[in-house]
Amino acid sequence: MCGSYVVATLTAVTLRYSTTKQSVLKQRSCLTKLKQCYLILVTSLRGSAVIGLFPAYSEGDDVVIEHGDGKQSTCHMLRQQIKAGKSDVYVGTADFIGARGSGDHMGFFSCSVFGSVKMAGKHEEEGDDYNGLLVKSLADRLVEALAEHLHLKIRKEIWGYDKSESLDANDLHAIKYQGTRPAPGYPSLPDHALKDVLWDVMKVKENTGTILTDSYAMEPPPSVCGLYIAHPDSYYFNLGQVALDQVVDYASRKSLTVLDVEDALDTVLGYEPKK
Repeated sequence: MCGSYVVATLTAVTLRYSTTKQSVLKQRSCLTKLKQCYLILVTSLRGSAVIGLFPAYSEGDDVVIEHGDGKQSTCHMLRQQIKAGKSDVYVGTADFIGARGSGDHMGFFSCSVFGSVKMAGKHEEEGDDYNGLLVKSLADRLVEALAEHLHLKIRKEIWGYDKSESLDANDLHAIKYQGTRPAPGYPSLPDHALKDVLWDVMKVKENTGTILTDSYAMEPPPSVCGLYIAHPDSYYFNLGQVALDQVVDYASRKSLTVLDVEDALDTVLGYEPKK
């Protein structure tokens, strides 16, 4: 199933240019090379993933998850402060998680593809930048396909909140499934520090080998992580800019200085911070 998603994506990307006979033949030739490269990749690379489903409840703008022997971890979230379109609702991710005692859950996932960095590096050492780029690009598509497949398993089997789902690849690309899987760094979750919670709760490094750097980059580069939210009304949204009052509140909730939070949220600040 992962492979079908990747091939469908490559087909859509590769054949969206000119429709002249000559260009179509050239594109088909390129697609054949891509498929050959893909077949080599799937027999040479290794995918690794970990997923977790935890009791969770919203607490203000945050989400608290319960794990282990009575342990709790808090996912600190933010809320829209600028009106989006005609809606008078200023949404936050915590809105899609039930209150304490609701019996709600939230999921985490992390998945990676190992081996592409070494393979691409070998091509580049030989002066073959083209195939090096192909390896990197296809590894990126493979890890996205793995994330898509894991989300499908969550919806229909592991969590099973939509067992009757019957969607094709086009439906998945159009996000017609129930729930969302936002990732730290997404427009709704701009603070990459949320990854710390995932790595701690799921023991990502121990279970998959994926490393989280001090700057919150994931190694190997073909890696994806995020949350699973099942609420039928949940959707992907853009947080937009945040004001100083929310930054101060967010810093208090995280026990950080305002300056630290401003550095972490510099791309979404709705004001010029004082230096």
